[in-house]
Amino acid sequence: MNLPNKLTITRLILVVVFALFAFPYPGVIESFIDGTIFDILRPYLALIIYIVASVTDAVDGHIARRDNLVTDFGKFLDPIADKLLVSAALLALCNVSIMYLWAALVILAREFVVSGI
Repeated sequence: MNLPNKLTITRLILVVVFALFAFPYPGVIESFIDGTIFDILRPYLALIIYIVASVTDAVDGHIARRDNLVTDFGKFLDPIADKLLVSAALLALCNVSIMYLWAALVILAREFVVSGI
């Protein structure tokens, strides 16, 4: 497995970690971390995780094209990882009432229709 594919898999894992911070299940993470500090830091940690995941998207594409490491596995998995990251972020914005759910669903529907074509 080459480096761009490893970065794509890392991004998939970061999507799950982002979701844990963006949509915390009450009591799960707080059992490991003090609840009041966690409540303050949680949105910032989610933002940092999202930024890191976004950077891995740019880096894996750059490395794959530069070093001619484009694979069928990467062509398949990279767009899926991108869609999952964007979907999680849009739903997180809806969760904190920054974005309307209908707007997020329109954007997500467009993304999946374009990907399907």
